[in-house]
Amino acid sequence: MLIAVVSDTHRRTTRIKQAIAIIGKANPDKVIHLGDNMDDADLMEAMLGMEVITVPGNCDYSSEKDFKVIEAGHLRIFATHGHAYGVKRGLHELAKAAKDNGCHIALYGHTHVASEDSADGVLTFNPGSAAEPRGGQKPTIGFIEIKGNKTGFRFAGIDAGR
Repeated sequence: MLIAVVSDTHRRTTRIKQAIAIIGKANPDKVIHLGDNMDDADLMEAMLGMEVITVPGNCDYSSEKDFKVIEAGHLRIFATHGHAYGVKRGLHELAKAAKDNGCHIALYGHTHVASEDSADGVLTFNPGSAAEPRGGQKPTIGFIEIKGNKTGFRFAGIDAGR
């Protein structure tokens, strides 16, 4: 199973279309958008021809819950933007919320910094920002690949020169 993960697109249409091109070539089973801006997922859905699972970010005006639990093979994934879990201060609140929901993986955005880590036994993954990266990083999206009992994460760069 292959899952594309996108965050913090901030209505930057050129970067969104570049992310869509990368996702389209990868042909994932699922696409997740971690907020800021959820409306960007509508463009992604239309161009990809598949559902994009969304959660609201701190720049989204939504009454939806700030997280979703996604079933992916034998795994449960906790998907959130991260602002409600203090991810800029650390990942322990995020890991606790993931564990409380029976999840093995926690996806988050908000920091605009691509990261793969673990906290309190939970694998954490931030795809970075597709539009406005921080910390000297380039624009990125992420992929999760699940094969049997193995889970791998990778980043895909977006051409910032375009």
